Amino acid sequence: MSTPRRTHIYGRPAPWGVGLAPALALAALSVFAACKAKDKAADVTAGTALTLSEAARTLPDGKRVAVFELANGAVFEIALLDEEAPRTAANFAGLVEAGVYDGTAVRAADAAAVRIGDDEKARLLYPDAALRIDKNERNWVRGAALIAKSSAPGEFLILREDAPGLDADSCVFGGVVGSLDVTDRLRPGDVIKRARILAVER
Repeated sequence: MSTPRRTHIYGRPAPWGVGLAPALALAALSVFAACKAKDKAADVTAGTALTLSEAARTLPDGKRVAVFELANGAVFEIALLDEEAPRTAANFAGLVEAGVYDGTAVRAADAAAVRIGDDEKARLLYPDAALRIDKNERNWVRGAALIAKSSAPGEFLILREDAPGLDADSCVFGGVVGSLDVTDRLRPGDVIKRARILAVER
């Protein structure tokens, strides 16, 4: 069953399609996990492991950063607000580490924001995925990474402009670090090659 198109980036999630049979889902998950482990090993062997940018390395020691590499080689980073949005940031990090965004295409983009995520892939690879919305005092400013209450599990937004009127039930869980030029150029269909969670080390 195909998923209906949503006409607006902040539109409510479309209904879930028919789920995979449990056995098939487990088999697919096992295959993906094996491939993911192989990919990480290949990263290290080939010397192509993702690293933090100079801007990210200036962040406090231990700060977690999600690094996204696009198929075209461009990279953008999101510093996580683990202390201000612990549940939302932890859920996002779990999605990244489960490989939900590897090979995922940008779903929508307009002047206000970029929407990234794959609902069904999130449910398959990260069964614990849920809308965990913390309450924080962060402003919805350009470069903020957030989960809106209308988002589906696995989806997040990156703001391209300030959005002071955005729903108060949304949560800013991170912010783009020194790479707004990359997120500004994202278009629907652009593919994320891989994403990893790295920590600042001094």
